[in-house]
Amino acid sequence: MAELLAIRPGGEIAWRFGGKDVPSTPSPVAVDGLVVVVSNRGTLTCLEAATGKTVWRERAGGNHIASPILAGDRIYVCSATGKTKVIRAGRTFELLAENVLDEGLMASPAVMDNALLLRTKTHLYRIDQP
Repeated sequence: MAELLAIRPGGEIAWRFGGKDVPSTPSPVAVDGLVVVVSNRGTLTCLEAATGKTVWRERAGGNHIASPILAGDRIYVCSATGKTKVIRAGRTFELLAENVLDEGLMASPAVMDNALLLRTKTHLYRIDQP
């Protein structure tokens, strides 16, 4: 079974996070002393970076291959079915928006300047702030 490990300089393991909510494909994202992971099965978990203690846990739904990304104070989480959830980075779960692109999202999103780049199975989208 997969595990997420926090390793101190020198190689000592600080904490372990294991079980069905550990992603095998998406990478975690770190912000302000927190680590946010999305499992392949769509569970979002926020952990304290120093201790590994769970801060919050929510269902994102769907299958996830793409890694979440951080842009400003927002975390973008994209599912393989094309659903993107936008959550505020922080100690409390706050869903800011939910959007759907029909073609599905397999690649991790990217940020360029003030734009979000999303690659679906058939298109590349650039979403700019107004």
